Amino acid sequence: MNSLKPMLLSSLKSYDKSQFFKDVTAGIIVAIIALPLSIALALASGVGPEAGIFTAIVAGFVISALGGSSV
Repeated sequence: MNSLKPMLLSSLKSYDKSQFFKDVTAGIIVAIIALPLSIALALASGVGPEAGIFTAIVAGFVISALGGSSV
């Protein structure tokens, strides 16, 4: 875990407003695709669409907290 800290700090040094807007745009695109897909999967599983939306939101936070790369 010690090797993560220098990589994170070196990545943040070059992080600017342009990269932030690219990240926000990518997040919006992923949400546009993931939310209807999660609703469809919930309906196909026999539960309500709200279960799919809730699952997509929780999964999104878990993935963003535990995943990531320097690319």
